[in-house]
Amino acid sequence: MSTTNPTSPTDIGQALINALNNPTGSLTRSMLVIEDDGSCSSQKRPRFILQSYGYLDLRVSLVAGMSFPADTSSFETLYPKASLSSLNSFDPLLYQETETAIVDFWNSCNEFSSYALTNFWTVFAETQILCQSLIGQLTGAGAASLQGMISTLTSQTYSQPGSENDPQFKSLAQSVSEMFLNLSQQANQKATSIQSLAATIAAQASKIQAMKQEIDSVVKKFGLNDGDNYIVTLDATFDINQIDLNNSVKETQVTIENWERELIQANGAVSYIWIPVTGWLSASNPILSMQNGFRMAWPKYQAHIAKKSTDTNKTAYALAGAVNLLFMQNGVLRDKLRSVGVALQEIQSTFAALGGNLGQAATLMAAADGSVRTSLIANQQAIQAGITKAVKEFQDTLSAVQTLVAVDSNIQTTGITADINAPSVYSEDTADGNL
Repeated sequence: MSTTNPTSPTDIGQALINALNNPTGSLTRSMLVIEDDGSCSSQKRPRFILQSYGYLDLRVSLVAGMSFPADTSSFETLYPKASLSSLNSFDPLLYQETETAIVDFWNSCNEFSSYALTNFWTVFAETQILCQSLIGQLTGAGAASLQGMISTLTSQTYSQPGSENDPQFKSLAQSVSEMFLNLSQQANQKATSIQSLAATIAAQASKIQAMKQEIDSVVKKFGLNDGDNYIVTLDATFDINQIDLNNSVKETQVTIENWERELIQANGAVSYIWIPVTGWLSASNPILSMQNGFRMAWPKYQAHIAKKSTDTNKTAYALAGAVNLLFMQNGVLRDKLRSVGVALQEIQSTFAALGGNLGQAATLMAAADGSVRTSLIANQQAIQAGITKAVKEFQDTLSAVQTLVAVDSNIQTTGITADINAPSVYSEDTADGNL
């Protein structure tokens, strides 16, 4: 993160160098590109912090959350209590607790999607606007750019003591000061805007986070973590198949996450595999071709259900699968909500620090006196090099956000097998991916 110097510089040269030094902080990472066939290239591409911190996984996990019944009537139609005699015998309260947890989870995901998800797109837009403005002001306006004006202020024309008294020097220095002040205000405004957006996201996220105890209680009674309790009453080995499937999915996801820390897909597209009782698995990576555990565990799970399922217990197996999906996706969702919260805080604080540093530079430049002229000349090379590097950082950030916006509008989904229909990430009225 770009930081404001705790002891503010007293000369404009150092203040400007500070403002231009790593202005985008950790908002992007330079990632090695890998082709669809798994081969690596020497090319690197910037990735925006929200993508690195799991925004896309959050996006699809919300869709998984809304694949559940939306209300009690829908739940009771899909899982009639009269068809769950074994569940009712095991624990007379468990049916109601399960219904409440699933419907509550649907509601919390729906509320987040309705009231918070669009805030991410506003963050993307705010970031792009600020980067475009900074790029334009620093180098994009020729002689009127910061680069051009610094060249003029440090030219031979103003190389001698006393030349700072020239009205043109003072006017140009004031123009630079006004540019800094304007950019400082823009950065501070974006920081304030993102802070407000992040607060709305956090408020909605807290509703999902608060469901942990409710969901964990139901999961524990079903025995999905330890192969005990209700799941054992269905048959002697169902728990083994369920836990094996869960573990294979988790292991694959960990492998993918480790892989993605250093690599990025060449075409920028992302896709997800849908496994009905565990949820989404990132499928954008060639590494999946080497991961066979979940592909073997799923047909084994299906075959077991087909063998053991009867008219008497098929609803119980279906409900156990739904609770497992609830367990798996709630865990992913809570984890990604935490991580994107960290990313949003980093974006906000980076822009706030940038605004502070530019504000310091504006104040010092406004003096337009001999100390300004002397400092600019002494630090000319470092300032011009800093402008070039800063513009590259802003361009990388802009490119990374634009890539994420494009990816977010074209997420591909598929079932683990051809007979499985994956939920669409986009509703009918947002078929193009725009929120």
